[in-house]
Amino acid sequence: MFASSPENYLCFLGRFDWDKSPHLAIQLAISLGMPIKIAGKIDLGGDKYFKEQIQPYLSHPLVEFLGELSFPEKVALVSSAKCNLHPLLTRREPFGLTVIESAYCGTPTLAMRRGSMPELIKDGKTGILVEDFVEGSHKIEKCFSMDRKYIARRTRRHFNYKKMAEGYEKAYKKVLREFEE
Repeated sequence: MFASSPENYLCFLGRFDWDKSPHLAIQLAISLGMPIKIAGKIDLGGDKYFKEQIQPYLSHPLVEFLGELSFPEKVALVSSAKCNLHPLLTRREPFGLTVIESAYCGTPTLAMRRGSMPELIKDGKTGILVEDFVEGSHKIEKCFSMDRKYIARRTRRHFNYKKMAEGYEKAYKKVLREFEE
């Protein structure tokens, strides 16, 4: 689903734990005075994190907790958001599926420059890469004026099943060549 005119909210979609650090997304939204909708899974290991780091914000009028969503609900959330927030305090994200899901809908992502984020986000075009969300608070406005059609087109061109299959095929051929030697 593509929304050329997003609603006025930020979103976080992911696991509620220290690795994903959604408390940073909430803090950023509140500091900007913008509503944020947060959704995702609370794993067994994330229960303590959720109670200590997320629950205190749930009574704030700018914070809306949606819980774990179905796929259509996720699409509706990210496609209508002004920006997807992807904070990673310590984790070096190996892929970042929610970043791609958001971009498929044309929604830019503000993310910390860690792990695979520079491979997934074309800085300044499909999102903004920052060292931390303090820097992000000064740069997020750029996300609001990005070309959402471009974001969706570029993502669908670079991250699809054909590209994935080609990548696997290259990797398998490389392994086989090395094994034969």
